[in-house]
Amino acid sequence: MSQYLSLDVIGRSGTPWRVLGPGRGQRNIILSPKCMPMFDLPVETRWVTNSFGQRYQDYRFKKHTFPLTFMSYHCDKYTWANVITEFGWEFDFDGETILRFTGPDGVRDKFVRKESNSTVFQTMQWEGRDPFLTGAGSEQFTLSAELPFYVGKPVVQEMHSENARGWFEFDFINEGDVPDWGSWTLTDRADWEVPDSSWGSPMLGRPEEDYGRTVPIPAIDIRDGGVEADSDPRQQTLISERATLVQGRWKGMDLRYPLPAGLHEKATIRFTNNTNPDGAHCRLTIPQWYSRPFSKPFKLAR
Repeated sequence: MSQYLSLDVIGRSGTPWRVLGPGRGQRNIILSPKCMPMFDLPVETRWVTNSFGQRYQDYRFKKHTFPLTFMSYHCDKYTWANVITEFGWEFDFDGETILRFTGPDGVRDKFVRKESNSTVFQTMQWEGRDPFLTGAGSEQFTLSAELPFYVGKPVVQEMHSENARGWFEFDFINEGDVPDWGSWTLTDRADWEVPDSSWGSPMLGRPEEDYGRTVPIPAIDIRDGGVEADSDPRQQTLISERATLVQGRWKGMDLRYPLPAGLHEKATIRFTNNTNPDGAHCRLTIPQWYSRPFSKPFKLAR
């Protein structure tokens, strides 16, 4: 039993099941050995053919699909039947189940759903007969994570000003080993200009030209309320508090760049024409994503 890494399964009921680490099995469920594929981040590299063979182009993260096998047991066979049934109900096709890893480097979550229906009472060598004879049995789940990373605590920074114009300097920190995407929350009745630097990334072919790039946000009217500007390409970039079409006023502009792994830099957000009586307020949220549930902070050399 690992004394350094614990795993809690949190599903439909919202009550955690400790299956790995100190305190495991208190609800009569444990993680079976040889479940290491859950630590393997799926990545696909892409290559183009040239006259000398192949040349590296880029890479893409893929959904993470892996099997997990759990053992259930109880001295009372009817209680055991309830345990394995209740635990199986924690996983779903539509809703996501949280695999919460806790270790020396903090808490990191992986959000999974069932890829296919589970298989029971056939993983272990001694199975294949009436499970009520032993009051114990296995259940293997094939799980998929749409976001293949382990999600840590985000870095959140906020600034406030009563001035009509001004600027704030923020720390752009990504201590993980994979790129992630920041998001801004901005108040209305002000004109904002947010940083969208390439940070030297070659992903769009402009590592130097877009270093220090900034993007003006469309004027946020009182009818819009606050606005969230999310650089994550899986999401709509601009969403207003009152569901107005702010994105349609952006004239085709967008936030382009992720924050590279190990980034520790500073950049400035600016605002003008602030007429909000409560002042200008902005919040920067940077998720922290990791390829494994344990690692020390990384820092990119410059």
